[in-house]
Amino acid sequence: MTAEKDKKNIETVITQTKEMIIELEKRKVIGKSKYSEVLMTQAQLAVLEADLEGVNRIILTLREDFSFLTGLPRETEFYEGKKTESEMPEADFYLKASLNRPDIFALQADLEMARFETAFQNAFGLPWVSLTGNIYPLRSGASAGINWDAGINITMKLIDSGETGSKVKEAQYKEKEAELNLAKKKRQVETEVRSAIGNIKGLMEQVKILENAAEMNDKNYLEQRKDYEFSLVTNLEVLQAMNSLQNAKRTLDRTKLELLLAGAKLQSVSALVPEENR
Repeated sequence: MTAEKDKKNIETVITQTKEMIIELEKRKVIGKSKYSEVLMTQAQLAVLEADLEGVNRIILTLREDFSFLTGLPRETEFYEGKKTESEMPEADFYLKASLNRPDIFALQADLEMARFETAFQNAFGLPWVSLTGNIYPLRSGASAGINWDAGINITMKLIDSGETGSKVKEAQYKEKEAELNLAKKKRQVETEVRSAIGNIKGLMEQVKILENAAEMNDKNYLEQRKDYEFSLVTNLEVLQAMNSLQNAKRTLDRTKLELLLAGAKLQSVSALVPEENR
């Protein structure tokens, strides 16, 4: 997407440069422009056309990679997503959502299993009481007429030699390890979420500044064009104004895409599913 945005911006500059060459040729005929100005603009056009070929080559390579990784056609149109709103939910919203991450679920399951193992090992050294029962379809002798019996068994260890205690400690260590792993992962996720939110807010402010810069460069370029018609500025100054405008637009486009990527990263670390994928 970034490369294709660059391509559109370069194509715009090429169009403007070609228009300027035509105008300079006309002005040269009536003596208002020098041949060197025409050559300077043509040189810029050559550089821009080389840049365009470079971007086209990059797009071709990236499209091939995209098709290979996704199995989708190379000509697939990309969804740029909704514009990131200036009003974002509080960090607690994303932190709460991040608890649904699969890796956190897995560590929580590990902790539950470790706790179960600790409880089991603790209970293993205690006396065991079990009930038994039998049903007989036919009995003879002294038990004739009684078709069932029941019993109570009590099992208790007389000699342990520390085996149960060692297993209990081992289970407790594993439980503590599972607790620490879960706590560590939650801290890591919180750091990722807060970092992603801070990145988005910073990019939002940067976009605002760049939008203002692009607007000011656009006004400057138009004023330079007007002044050039009255021979108040040189062709070089017009070219510089045009280049400054397009550089501002390219930087703005790239920053907007960075903001889009930052929003996707925040959704990812928060285990949120974009609306268009639900």
